Amino acid sequence: MKFDIITIFPEIIQSYLSVGVLGRAIHLKNVLSVDIWNPRDFTKNKHLKVDDTPYSGGAGMILQIEPIYNTLEEIIKLNPKVCLYPNIQITNINSIIFCLYDILLSL
Repeated sequence: MKFDIITIFPEIIQSYLSVGVLGRAIHLKNVLSVDIWNPRDFTKNKHLKVDDTPYSGGAGMILQIEPIYNTLEEIIKLNPKVCLYPNIQITNINSIIFCLYDILLSL
């Protein structure tokens, strides 16, 4: 099974995927393949900026669509069978890991 993860913090995701059940599935058993994509690699901005201020002018930042779109375009080019799994319930890295673990258990 192959997963492509888009994140602006690839080092954090890689560290979680290198240990535990997911780490064994990836490195020892070769049951799972995970490619981590950084949208900064696909931005045309010379400063590799991927975020912008919200239109409402409130606090916080939002991601620009261009780097995300370019990243998705490259993923689809390499693997035309793409299934997006957006989940607004995911609020932290542990939720993502549990989500991947649930998918693995359902196979």
